[in-house]
Amino acid sequence: MFGPSGSRGFALSFSMDVKETGEEIVIDPDLEEKDISLSVQNGVLTIEGEKKLDYDEEKQNYHVMEAALRQLKRSLRLPDTIDDTKIDARFDNGVL
Repeated sequence: MFGPSGSRGFALSFSMDVKETGEEIVIDPDLEEKDISLSVQNGVLTIEGEKKLDYDEEKQNYHVMEAALRQLKRSLRLPDTIDDTKIDARFDNGVL
């Protein structure tokens, strides 16, 4: 699934695990903390990030390398019981 990502071109949607405990929603986006940004607007959580693929440029004869860096974006509607003003995000071992 493709979606616009502003001036950067297209962003790929990505898989993630989402679960709800009694007190929180836990999301595993499979991204590094340094490569992720979060925003909440009108009850919709948007996760954006970059996924860099490992490759050895010196050992390969690439002419074009478009797949080495992927712009990712995913949005999900939060439950109506969530107060947008009280959201707190923590990143721990790849899990939000």
